[in-house]
Amino acid sequence: MIRTALYAPWPERARSYPGAASIAVAAGFYALSSLPVIIGAAVYAIQSGSAGLPPRVMFALLLAQFVLWGVLTALWTSLIERRGLPSLGVQGRGAALRLLTGAGIGAGLIVLTGMAALAITAFIGAAPGDGLAGAEGESVDMRAIPADFVLLLAFVALVFLIQGAVEEWVFRGWLMSALTARWGVSTGVLVSSLVFMIFHAHVFVSGLVFGAMALATIGAMGMVFALISLTRGSILEAAGAHGVFNAIAVTAPALALYTASPDQSGDEVLESVFSAATGMAGEASGIAPQMAAQLIVMAAAALILLVFAARARSRSALAGSD
Repeated sequence: MIRTALYAPWPERARSYPGAASIAVAAGFYALSSLPVIIGAAVYAIQSGSAGLPPRVMFALLLAQFVLWGVLTALWTSLIERRGLPSLGVQGRGAALRLLTGAGIGAGLIVLTGMAALAITAFIGAAPGDGLAGAEGESVDMRAIPADFVLLLAFVALVFLIQGAVEEWVFRGWLMSALTARWGVSTGVLVSSLVFMIFHAHVFVSGLVFGAMALATIGAMGMVFALISLTRGSILEAAGAHGVFNAIAVTAPALALYTASPDQSGDEVLESVFSAATGMAGEASGIAPQMAAQLIVMAAAALILLVFAARARSRSALAGSD
């Protein structure tokens, strides 16, 4: 039974499955897509004798994981649910402009998060240059950036652009529309955002307080992308925003830290930034102002979009009753 078509009408031959089944399928596909990372890490550990993965290998495996997850979801929607791209929030016409618009939104969220982090840092009394000075307060000379590190950051950015697009395809394109078809728009948006949040529960490895705050931030971010997709009638803007936000959130700090930390290699810098950005740095990492800033920005954006979406639905309902 298809109660509500979120983006575009479903084809007459389309199949709709219970919402719990859709969530289970998403979890199953994620588990299957994790196999390249698990197998690749095991093979590398056996061959090298080292448990840690160098960034080039790690990000190549992550790319394989997300591509496989997207392919599995595409096969399910095409062969099992028998749906076309429009019902999943993907439109060919104007796609490039939509993606660019989303990229601008993602960059704007990064800027707002940075401004909020600076405000929080100033409020708690930390010096703007903390972390960029030597042991006795002297400034550190910035070092040149080699071409191989630039290429590595470009590859990392590409991985995150694809990762953002795949997660929007899975959570907002497929899952949110599938849940909406069964449970209605409000429940579909809320539950898909909660599922997105739960899929990132690994952040609790860095402690209960850190994990709760990080998970709340991720939940607010999921709601932002869900509401962007809902109000725009497409996942393309959200895909662009998600990918660009994640790409900048990792590559920009890595570039800054590399230039200011001559005692660390490019791999060490990237590993440090990536573990902090993904909540895997451990309890000793603490709660940085950037995390609090991101939670504030995402929560505020979600609230604004929620009000906007509610008003748009009210206008649509009034127009339909005339």
